[in-house]
Amino acid sequence: MTLKSLLKSAIAVGAHRTGLSRIIASRYRGRGAIFALHSVVDDISPYPDQTLRCAADKLAWVLQWLKDEEWDFVSIDDAVRRLRTRDARPFAAFTLDDGFADNLTHVLPVMERFDAPFTVFVATGMITREIDAWWFGLAALVRKQDRITLGGLGWLVGPHLELLRAVADAYAGATGRRLPINGAGAAGAALADAGFPPSTVRGVVLIARTAGLVAHLAEEMERPIGMPLWLEAEHRSSAAAAE
Repeated sequence: MTLKSLLKSAIAVGAHRTGLSRIIASRYRGRGAIFALHSVVDDISPYPDQTLRCAADKLAWVLQWLKDEEWDFVSIDDAVRRLRTRDARPFAAFTLDDGFADNLTHVLPVMERFDAPFTVFVATGMITREIDAWWFGLAALVRKQDRITLGGLGWLVGPHLELLRAVADAYAGATGRRLPINGAGAAGAALADAGFPPSTVRGVVLIARTAGLVAHLAEEMERPIGMPLWLEAEHRSSAAAAE
């Protein structure tokens, strides 16, 4: 751990332990939160459609944290009513899109345990089979494979991206560990392969990352998640240390 990351952790822990984070949150956080979920699974195995899935134990952890922080669990209709009033208590509403079967088998038991209402928006086209849900089949196919090779895409990969892959392969061969390539490196290599001068691609990537940072800051101001993320990391590290 670097000195910078250690300092950040110390500030976060200090703010949490002293109650400063709660004071700041009471001034700057929103009046409530609406959680938009899709599928809830009983394990944390990697999925190709990972952004649509949430582990049941993670959902339970979030509900427990909200309960400990004295958030009210409300329906989506009650959430709208609260936004029209001046109720000072923070609230949390839960919605689930598409109507996955696991909403009944995995979500309902967890939500009943915390007496938390939730709303399911069912994609009726799934019931009538008017929707060709090809992505489900693709995800199932990908999960069954240890390795997938995409052919016929050579025109997308130029010498700079090939060099990145060669470096990653060489590192894996020498250390036995995988070398992840970050987005800035991959974007820079792709831009260079597309004909952009290598001396300018860093600026393009920097502008893109700056735009993303502004978006993250705007979202954090409206829906703060920094402290919940820190508390989850602290919880997991404590559990791992106990084991």
